[in-house]
Amino acid sequence: MAFRRLVNVGGVGVALALDDAVARKIRESALWRGARDRVEPEADERRKRAASRAAAAGPVDEVLLERVNSLNWYHTIPLRDGVVTPGEFDHAPYLAHYPIPPRLDGKRVLDVATFDGYWAFEFERRGAAEVVALDISAIGDADLQPKLRATVDPVILGQRTGAGFNLVRQTLESKVRREGMTIYELSP
Repeated sequence: MAFRRLVNVGGVGVALALDDAVARKIRESALWRGARDRVEPEADERRKRAASRAAAAGPVDEVLLERVNSLNWYHTIPLRDGVVTPGEFDHAPYLAHYPIPPRLDGKRVLDVATFDGYWAFEFERRGAAEVVALDISAIGDADLQPKLRATVDPVILGQRTGAGFNLVRQTLESKVRREGMTIYELSP
């Protein structure tokens, strides 16, 4: 089976599990080339912007950069030593438009559907006393329609989430706590 992540839509990675022969036919088709030409330049542009920010920041931690590049990212998050995650979405240019106080000293914050944790780490950076980041523990924990779930490879459903979050947490020496659960499991 060939596996390729096509795009992220609203934080959800859209992926297909296909027989290798079918995947090859799709890759050779004009339809695929047209879709690739629309999607891949955006990803390339995000990687170029992240590399540019890293170069401007000075020497890069190559080991950290290798770890970052081994993962798929939704959020663009500045780490340290010039390393920035090449996320699908960079909130930084829009941050001032969100009605979040510049300081959250003494506040407790719950970040629901944290994914890589951009907002959780931003709340901590703004001084929140406690930040809890909530997200599913595995792809299969997502709220999928039964018909759709039946079509997804069990290996994909079993894939664990949180690798990016954990790398950011470790790198930033953060105290943000990630809880693996669905929104349906929340209680006061």
